[in-house]
Amino acid sequence: MQEIDGPVIIRGGVAAGYRRATWPFGQLTVERDRLRISGVSPSVDVRRDDVEELVMRSRIFGTRLEVKPAGRPILPTVFLALSPSRVAGVLEAHGWPLRFDPPLTGSGVQMRPS
Repeated sequence: MQEIDGPVIIRGGVAAGYRRATWPFGQLTVERDRLRISGVSPSVDVRRDDVEELVMRSRIFGTRLEVKPAGRPILPTVFLALSPSRVAGVLEAHGWPLRFDPPLTGSGVQMRPS
């Protein structure tokens, strides 16, 4: 995916502990230097300099995007992606550090855009 100028908003779900917001009430806003997950409290609003990595975890019931701040544990608020390949493509186009857990392999399921 080529570079994107300006913010991109992606709708999905959000979870923070026992609080959940299902699609379309969760929102991921991606900018080159800022990332925001909103829809339930607490929201996540981080600058790129404060993020060690973003982790996309594929689970039985979907894919979640977790934020790992530098020097701190993963934040409790996560974005629940309906289209993991779109989320991954937008994050990579904006230059965010992204890791897949489990790592992508030749399993036939591909989360990155081709």
